[in-house]
Amino acid sequence: MDEHPSTFGEALRELRLGACLSQAALAELANMSTAAVAALERGKRSAPYPSTVDALARALALSAEERAALSGLARAASGSATLTRARTHAPLAPAPAVELRNLPVWLTSFVGREVELRTIRDLLNPAGDRLRLLTLVGPGGVGKTRLAVAAAGGLASAYPDGVLFIDLAPLREPRLVAATIARALKVQESGGHSARELVLEYLRQRQVLLVVDNFEHVLEAALLMSELVRRCARVTVLATSRTPLRIQAEQRFEVAPLSTSAEGSAVQLFVERAREVSPDFALDSRNAAAVGAICQKLDGIPLAIELAAARTSLLGPEALLRRIEHRLPVLTGGAADLPERQQTLRATLAWSHDLLEPAEQVLFRRLAIFAGGWTLEAAESVCVGPDLRASDILECLGGLLEHSLVRAIPDGGDEERFDLLETVREYAHERLVESGELPVLAKSHTAWYTALAERAPADLVGQDSARWYDRLDAETDNLRLALDRALQNEASDDGVLRLVSALARFWRVRARFEEGRAALEAVVARPSVAPSFARVRALTMLGHLATLHGDIERARCAGVEALRLAETIGGANNIAYAQVYLGITLGLSGNSEAARALLETAVATARAGDGSRLASALHHLAVQLVPDELDAARAHFERAAELSGDAGDAPLAALALGFLAMLALREGRHARTRTFIDEAHAAASNVGYQDGVVLARIVRAGLARAQGAHQEARALYRSALPLLWREGHLTAVASTLEQSAGLEAETGASELAARLAGAVDAFCGSRGVVLPPVWRTWWTAEPAGIRARARAGEAPLATAYATGYAMPLEDAVALVAPTPW
Repeated sequence: MDEHPSTFGEALRELRLGACLSQAALAELANMSTAAVAALERGKRSAPYPSTVDALARALALSAEERAALSGLARAASGSATLTRARTHAPLAPAPAVELRNLPVWLTSFVGREVELRTIRDLLNPAGDRLRLLTLVGPGGVGKTRLAVAAAGGLASAYPDGVLFIDLAPLREPRLVAATIARALKVQESGGHSARELVLEYLRQRQVLLVVDNFEHVLEAALLMSELVRRCARVTVLATSRTPLRIQAEQRFEVAPLSTSAEGSAVQLFVERAREVSPDFALDSRNAAAVGAICQKLDGIPLAIELAAARTSLLGPEALLRRIEHRLPVLTGGAADLPERQQTLRATLAWSHDLLEPAEQVLFRRLAIFAGGWTLEAAESVCVGPDLRASDILECLGGLLEHSLVRAIPDGGDEERFDLLETVREYAHERLVESGELPVLAKSHTAWYTALAERAPADLVGQDSARWYDRLDAETDNLRLALDRALQNEASDDGVLRLVSALARFWRVRARFEEGRAALEAVVARPSVAPSFARVRALTMLGHLATLHGDIERARCAGVEALRLAETIGGANNIAYAQVYLGITLGLSGNSEAARALLETAVATARAGDGSRLASALHHLAVQLVPDELDAARAHFERAAELSGDAGDAPLAALALGFLAMLALREGRHARTRTFIDEAHAAASNVGYQDGVVLARIVRAGLARAQGAHQEARALYRSALPLLWREGHLTAVASTLEQSAGLEAETGASELAARLAGAVDAFCGSRGVVLPPVWRTWWTAEPAGIRARARAGEAPLATAYATGYAMPLEDAVALVAPTPW
C-alpha cells in the first residue's frame, strides 16, 4: 500500500490480506460472523468492542506493537492513531499461504467454546508435545464437527502438508474407511495394492492433520487409525465420534453442551441464529427469560437451539417456550439407555417436525432413504407416492430448507445436492420406519440408482463423460446402498447383475478396482436362478478389473467361467464376447500365443453374429498381432473398421481407424497416416467419443514428431493429457507422458525428459502398472537413453530423474499441460 491505513477498517483489511486470509477464514478464527468482519472493514462499525479487537488480534497473531496500534485505531474515532509506529518497529510479515485442502466452510459464525478451541489446538500443535490421536466424544448434535473443524483451521500453518477432512457418516462398511481416506488424499487404487497400503505409504513421510468425522458406526476401522499414528510419525488424527474408538493411542476429549447461563454461549447462539431469519430480533428484558428457558430446556445442544431459533420468524420466544413445554412430556419415550440429552434432541426434532405442513412431513421422512445426499431429480423420482406428488417436491424441499432440517451442499456440480444432518436423518428414518413405507421406498431407491447407472454408460463415451463420472462419484454412497439392498434381496438376481454391469466402467475409469472387484465377487457368488448373459457380462467385467488390478490368475478364472457359461447359453454374440475378453486377459498376462489363438476363434465365432461383435473381435485380435505380424494386423483392423461402420458402431470404428493410423505411421506412410487420423477423428467427434478423439490427437502428435513439427506435437500432447487425467485413464496418462518424454529427449530438453521419465517409472512401480510392450513399439525415440544416463548417475539428469520420481503423477501432467485445465 502507498499510504498507511488511517482507520481501523483499513488497518484490519491490510492485516488480513497480509496474513493471506479471506474474511470468512478470519471470522472463523476469531469466532465472529463473516458479515461482522466485512462491516468492520467497510467502516460500518467504526468502534468495535475491546473484546472484538482482542479476538481479531489473536486470530491474526499480531505482535505487541501491532496489537497496540490496532487498539489505538479502535479507540480513536478521529482516526488519529495509525499503524506507523508499529510498522517502524515491527513490519507486518505476511503469514505463509497454507492450503487447508477440504475443510468445510460454514456460512454461519462459530459461537463460544473458546476454552475448548485453545485446549485442542495446544494438544495437537506439533511445536509442543502433541497428541497423536484425539477423539472428540459427545452426543449427536452437540457440535463435535464444528469444533473439530474450527480447531483444525487454526492449526493449518503447523501442518505444511495439509489438513484434510474425511466424513465417514455415509459409510456403512468399516472396510471402506481406507478407500474413503485414499479418495480424500487423491490416492488412486491400482496395481494390486490395497487402499490401506496406499494410504500408509502416502502419509509415511508427510506432516498432515486428518480430521476424521462420524466414526461411531465404523468402529471396526479404528485399528487403521492406530496403525496410521504408529507407522506415520508426522501424522496426527483428530476424530469425532459418539463413542470412544477404544484403542491405545487415543485420548478422549468430552464435548459438553453449551453453557445455558444468562450470559452463556447457548443464549448467544440462539440470538445469532434468530437474527439470521429475523434481522430485527434483539435480546431484551421482555424475552431474555424465555430465551434462557428455551436454551435450558434444550440442554444447550447446539443443533436443537439452531432449530428452535429458526422458528422465530413465525413465533416469538414466549410462544416457542410454550410449545416446547407442551411437547416435552409427550416426546420423552426414547430408549432408557440413551443419554438424556439425546432424548431431548429427539423431542426437539419431533417438535420441529410437527411445525411442517403435512406434505413436508411426508417428504422429510422419505428423504431418510438416501445416503450421502440427493439431487432434486432423485427426490422427485424416489419420494413420490401416496400423499406426495412429484410436482409438490420442489416446494416442500424449499420448506425443509427454511426449517433448517435440510441443507444444501455446494459441490460445484451442474445440479445442486441436498443432505440431512446425521442426527436429523436418524430421526427422519425412525419416522419412515413407523410409517411402514420403508420397504416401498427402498425398492424405489434401488430402482432409481440402477437406472441412473444404466443411463450413464451411453454418455461415458461422449463429450459429457467427465460430468457423468463426477455425478456417479457424488452418488457413490447411494450406489453402494442400492447395491447392498439388491444383494440382500435374493429375488433380485437380474437387478443386481444390471447394476454391477453398469458400474463396471465407472469403477475401471476411476481406478476403484478394489471396490468394484468386491461388488462383482459378491454378485457372481450368488446362486443364479438361471444362466444369463448379464451374468456372463459380470464375470467378464470381474476379470477385466482383476487384470487392471494386477490379479491375472483371478482374471483368467473369471474369464474361463464366463466363456463356459456363454457356451451353455449359446449364441454367437455371447460366445464371441466372452472369448474376446478372455483373449485380452491372456494377452496382458504375457501369453500372446494363446491370446491370439483365442481371438482368432472369437473372430470365427462372431462371423455368425452381428457385424459390431465381429468387428470388436477383429480389432482385439489385431492388437495382439502388433508388432510381430503387421500385415495380418492391418487386415484385421481394416475389416473391423468396415464392419463397425456398417453396424453403426462409431466408437469401435474410430478405434480401429486410429490403430490403422498408428500402423501406417510405424511404416513411414505419412500421407496414409493422416488420412486414417482424419477419418478416426471425424468418426469419434460425430458421436462425442472422447477416447477416440484423444487417440487421434496422440497419433497426430506422433506424426508431427516424425515430420519434425515438434511444437505441434507438444501442443497435441498438451491438449490430450488433461482429458485423460479428468476421466481417470491413468495408464493412458502414463503412456502419453512417456511419449512426451521421448519428444523432449528428441528436442534436447534432457532434464525435462528425465523428470517425466522418473514420474512415469514411479507411478508404474508404485501401482504395479506395466505399460504393455505393444504400446511402446508404435513410438520411436523413447527416453530409454535418458533413463540409462540418469540411472548411471550422470548429472544433472540424475537429479532431474530423482525429482520426477518423487513427483505425483498429476504434477508431471502439469509439466506438459500447465494448469488450470
